[in-house]
Amino acid sequence: MKTDIYRHRPSWLDETLTDAFGIEIYFSETSLKAIFYAGKSSKSWWFYRFKTLDEMIKRIYESVDRHIERENEKIQRRAKQKNAMSIFKAADHFNVGDVVVNTWGWEQTNVEFYQVTEVLNKKIKVREIGCKTVENSHGFMSCDVLPDIDNFVKDTRKEINLLSLKADINANGEISCRICNPESYYYFHKWGGTAQYMSWYA
Repeated sequence: MKTDIYRHRPSWLDETLTDAFGIEIYFSETSLKAIFYAGKSSKSWWFYRFKTLDEMIKRIYESVDRHIERENEKIQRRAKQKNAMSIFKAADHFNVGDVVVNTWGWEQTNVEFYQVTEVLNKKIKVREIGCKTVENSHGFMSCDVLPDIDNFVKDTRKEINLLSLKADINANGEISCRICNPESYYYFHKWGGTAQYMSWYA
């Protein structure tokens, strides 16, 4: 196996077995010890001494089969994801006027609402809007908020934002929509109509 990844090989493990998906096993039929590597990791899955040769061989091939099965599942998921994106349309998930929520913060929860102004092929254009506090929701440095529809924030830097959309596939094969902002790691989701928790520090 050709790799730039360093994998520790004890000198007494004089045999090598390789297979698909980065599998590499060093073992000794004399000492009955084996170390199992897989994927792109330099860290071993396991490093054991066995009681019998049959036990060692069984463990090796069970691990090989398990890793190959996992990798094949990843390939199938990627193929399904690619197919889902090929037929994905933003208009199937968003309309002009829909609201998107962005929550972020450290030691506090900031909430920003955005209103969809244009629906493109696989993207949406949004503008930030204000929020309004839910009556009687105030707690200790916290409250619940709702979007203030059509009340656009008057800040030219935030007037137009382009958000990318990606197709997600659940275990049942159903396609959902994930909102991505290439400029940040903030969490965006389509507003579901309920109040959002907001908090502040000092």
